[in-house]
Amino acid sequence: MNKQSNKRKQSQDAIMDAARDEFIQQGFKGATVQAIADNANMPKANVLYYYQNKENLYHKVLEQTLEMWDTAIGDIVLEDGPKIALERFISAKVDIAFENPKASKIY
Repeated sequence: MNKQSNKRKQSQDAIMDAARDEFIQQGFKGATVQAIADNANMPKANVLYYYQNKENLYHKVLEQTLEMWDTAIGDIVLEDGPKIALERFISAKVDIAFENPKASKIY
């Protein structure tokens, strides 16, 4: 990864962290792009450059959260039956709650 790509990724990560926190604290309606930019320590124009609007930011936060969930519960298969599926789901939920406590607060 070159220097410019690394800087871009760092900026996007900072924006996503700030967006996740803002949506958790304020909800979608109460969150603002300006507050996200302020919390990411960058100009609002930078946030809009990467994500264009608040809706895109929210969708990206949800997408990341769902990807985390899909990865955690991806080994559940129909043939295992409901008991094993529930055990794996609950185990995955507890693991995620400890590893990434904000993931459950975004909804």
